[in-house]
Amino acid sequence: MANLKFTGFSAVAPVSTTLMVGVAGGVNTRFTVGDIQLSDLGGTLPLTSGGTGATTQPAILDNVTDAASQPVNDIIVADATGAIFQNPSQHPNIPTKIVTFVEWTGNTNPYFNFTNGADVTIPFDTVIQSTSTSSTQQSTSVFQVSPTETIFDVNATGIYRVSVNIHFFDLFGDIDIFCGVFAAGGGPLSQGGLIDLKDVTGNTDQNFFGSSVMTLTAGQSFDVRINFSGGSGQNPFPSNTGQLVTNLLIERLD
Repeated sequence: MANLKFTGFSAVAPVSTTLMVGVAGGVNTRFTVGDIQLSDLGGTLPLTSGGTGATTQPAILDNVTDAASQPVNDIIVADATGAIFQNPSQHPNIPTKIVTFVEWTGNTNPYFNFTNGADVTIPFDTVIQSTSTSSTQQSTSVFQVSPTETIFDVNATGIYRVSVNIHFFDLFGDIDIFCGVFAAGGGPLSQGGLIDLKDVTGNTDQNFFGSSVMTLTAGQSFDVRINFSGGSGQNPFPSNTGQLVTNLLIERLD
C-alpha cells in the first residue's frame, strides 16, 4: 500500500456534499459525508447526543422514559408541561376503584336474635375483600367494635353504591323489615335506605337484597342496621342456609 500524503487542508463546516478521502482495505476511497449511515458506525448514540443509548426495544424504552426510577404501575400521560409519569388513580378520566365486601358468618361474632321493633346493628365479622386502586386513598376501613357492632370508616370522599343481602329465619306473620345505612352512633343517612318491606309473610327462612347510591365523605363513620317490627312480635334469627350469609358490598363509583 502506497504512503498517502494530504496537504493544503482548509477548515470547513462539513455538509452532506463534502468529499472525504481515505483508505478502506488497502484501497483508496472517496465518499461524501451524506453517504455515511448510522448503521455504518459501531456502538450506540447516547441520549445526550440525541440517541437512545441502547439497541433493543425494551432497553431503548427504559432509557428514553427513565421508567426504572418511576413508581410501579405509573403510566405516561401528557399535560401542559409535556409527558409525565402519573398513577392511574390520579388521572381525571380513570375512575378510582375502592371496594369493600364483608360477611356476617357467625364464626367471630356469634348469631343472636334481633329484638322486634329495635334498630339493631349488623356485626359483620369477616372481610372478604378490601381494595383500592388509588395511590393516595385507602379502602373503607372495617372495625369490629364488639360482638354486636361493626362500623365502617370512609377514607375517600365520593359517590358510593352500598348493597346489602340479609338472610334470616322467623320472617312470617306480616312482619315489616327495614335495613339502612346509619351514621355510627346516630341516625339514618340521607339516601341510606336499602330495604323497606311491609307485611312479609310465608316461608320462615328468607333472603332479601337491597342497594342504594349515596355520597360518603372521608372521615365519616357508619354502620348498617335492621329493624324487624310487627308480625307476631318474634325476634328473627340469622340464617346461613344454602351457604348464603348476610353480607355487605361497598363500592366507590366515581
